[in-house]
Amino acid sequence: MGDRTSTPYRSDGKTSRSSPKIFAGACILAVFVAISEYRSSIGNLSCAFDQEGPTVVETTRWSTAAASKHSFGFFDDIPDSTWERMRRKALSFEQYANPADPNQGWEKPWRWYLDNLQPEFTCPHWVCDPHRLMKKDCLVYSFGSKGQYDFEDGLIDIVGQHCEIHVFDFGSFDRTENSERNIHYHQWGLGSSYDRQYNDAFINGEEILSFSEIQDKLKHKGRTIDLLKIDCERCEWANYKDWVGVDARQILIEIHGIPSPVKATKSYRLPMNATDFFDALTEQSFVTFNKEVNVHNRECYEFSFLKLDEPFWADRLTPISD
Repeated sequence: MGDRTSTPYRSDGKTSRSSPKIFAGACILAVFVAISEYRSSIGNLSCAFDQEGPTVVETTRWSTAAASKHSFGFFDDIPDSTWERMRRKALSFEQYANPADPNQGWEKPWRWYLDNLQPEFTCPHWVCDPHRLMKKDCLVYSFGSKGQYDFEDGLIDIVGQHCEIHVFDFGSFDRTENSERNIHYHQWGLGSSYDRQYNDAFINGEEILSFSEIQDKLKHKGRTIDLLKIDCERCEWANYKDWVGVDARQILIEIHGIPSPVKATKSYRLPMNATDFFDALTEQSFVTFNKEVNVHNRECYEFSFLKLDEPFWADRLTPISD
């Protein structure tokens, strides 16, 4: 019967010469429709936000304007549709397992941290996208090194020596290689401007300064701190009000235990609601993107916070499904 697979046939058995032309025409039409749909999407309006409130701006379907605006230019490659979904999830997130009594269970710090304060924002891991710091001359503060420079050296290896890193601790932990790596060591402790009894507890002649005093001595007032890392063995409860409102874009902190709302504890000598600490970060427009237990002490947790511009929180939304 011969090979009939390569030649189209009509129902009457005669060869059809028009079928290839019809097929080619259909393909051209499909391409034309696709191009038309793409062109029609250019100039679509999407919603972004400015300081005064919602504002409509003209973007393309591939716009990244919203993420860039809300993150002070840090995220410049996240599409608006993806960013809006991330924003909606953050807005609908509840930090506490029992919002009516969020400090409930403080008697067992490990359990309280397990039940509360899950990250509402995604940006792994301990530092959010450190490679993005390569785009500018960055400033880093690191409190509590104990002579270990793994974090600082690792950061320099990623972003380069244009990143200016200042390390603070009581001991003699300076290194000869620090100067060539743009790492600057200061033998100062982080004190408190409002809890003088905390400062007075250091009786061995150590120099202890408030956050503002440190900025003054380094002539850093008015500069953005790209990374603020704090691990100062419970000092966070005594001085958080000094640094929570500074222009810091990421705060990386190890939390040690939990204070009591009714009495002194080993974490803090004064009664205090732990939620005051975390609520202060929320009020300053920080999102939590990392939470990790210290494997050596389950009452200690490492938290990472990222600052977003206030319009990110423009409205509160109901939870959405994945």
